[in-house]
Amino acid sequence: MSAAPPAFRRLILDVGDHAANPRIARAAAEFARALGLDLHCVFVEDEAVFGLAGLPFARELRLPAHEWHPMDATRIASEFAQAAAQARRVVDEVVRTLGIANAFEVVRGDPAACIAVLSTATDIVVVAERGAPGAWPFDRRRAAAYRSAAALLVLPPRPASRQGPIAAVLADAADACLEVAARAARSAGASLLLLPLALPPDQLQAAIARATARATALGVPPDRIAVRPVAGPGLDALLHALAGSDARLVVLTRAADPPQDDTPGARIARAHGAPVLLLEPRGTVPAEG
Repeated sequence: MSAAPPAFRRLILDVGDHAANPRIARAAAEFARALGLDLHCVFVEDEAVFGLAGLPFARELRLPAHEWHPMDATRIASEFAQAAAQARRVVDEVVRTLGIANAFEVVRGDPAACIAVLSTATDIVVVAERGAPGAWPFDRRRAAAYRSAAALLVLPPRPASRQGPIAAVLADAADACLEVAARAARSAGASLLLLPLALPPDQLQAAIARATARATALGVPPDRIAVRPVAGPGLDALLHALAGSDARLVVLTRAADPPQDDTPGARIARAHGAPVLLLEPRGTVPAEG
């Protein structure tokens, strides 16, 4: 039996890395509004840069003269402040139009460690998928988000508003994804699409009945619940089941393995074009392929 999933409170957006992109900031804010979450924006001043500036031999190449100069800690601090102010203007414009609760925090330290320390099991951390302007490379910062206690919201390269159902990928009827997806559907006034992973024919109907009954008990009307069994193992079978659904969000359990450069959540976000909410490992997700 899966443990009950947490009631999420905040959506954490690392504005030092990609939220100056209005499209990403808006997609994150719209998700926060749909689920009734506070938007918590964090700008991290990289302490390593200040440490480097303090070294007597540190130099930087300045344009347009293409001349090498000593690194200036005062100027670096000013540039960080300007970048934080620009990110805040972008976020302020988005939240003003959507009317959601939000906070903006500027901290100094290791960017990867800061996000990991700030996030808890009741938070969701935004990861912009590769291909979007300003998206994270798969570096320490992104790897730390995958290893944190928080759930992850993986945004596709070109986030866009969609009006389809909330999709839940289910290892079984007790999968925590069902409760999270049902909450999201209820909060957003959306339908719920259940995607049970490949099961033997003699178990499928009973599993569908249990999952549907649980979704109804969680407050989703039966006439707003649809089921599309995933026909086989592997990610391709799941993407085939999602095809044509126009799902606005896909919820699944993330792999317990260390994060790789091309995770199932990332592939789904890119191929399906919708955000993917990855929960802490509690079940089974499709293997690569």
